[in-house]
Amino acid sequence: LAARILADTAAAYATSNNSAGQPPKALALLALRLACNLFASPQSVELAVGSGNSGACRRTTDLLVAALLAEEPSVRRTAASLAFNLAAHVSRQAGQVDDGEDWLIELVSAIVKGVEDETASAGSNAKESVPVVSRLLAALALVLFQAPESILDLARLLNAQQVARSANTTNDALVAKVVADIESLLAN
Repeated sequence: LAARILADTAAAYATSNNSAGQPPKALALLALRLACNLFASPQSVELAVGSGNSGACRRTTDLLVAALLAEEPSVRRTAASLAFNLAAHVSRQAGQVDDGEDWLIELVSAIVKGVEDETASAGSNAKESVPVVSRLLAALALVLFQAPESILDLARLLNAQQVARSANTTNDALVAKVVADIESLLAN
């Protein structure tokens, strides 16, 4: 039932737009929170990403990518939590995840783009973006920690080191530690 609800909600989110061209905020938050809650137990993780069930994984990834690019800060904040949950799952599945899977490539790309956009949009409200940036950077570090070389190459190609460095605009100690970890993981 939960898988069906996630599928229907994610599909509705992907196809609906309000007058500003964005899906409704409430629908986005509902879909994201449902997806986040599915990571609470190993059994329900299967509903969000499946084991070989590319449909479930594709829906979750599509939802995440769209939400990370949303204009609404609360949607991006909740998407950062989903990115972290998905990255933690990938980290736990080290060696079992095929590096050629499109969703893993999209995950890394979306996280790097999310960090870049959040940092650029923070401006004078940099302190408000710290939770989002720190979740996204932690997600990136988790994915990269045991990633195959092809994913590390992708992160280098996306200039993830520079994006991570520029994200620590508030000199937050936790963010600085995660940035140092990302730089270490991507060092040639």
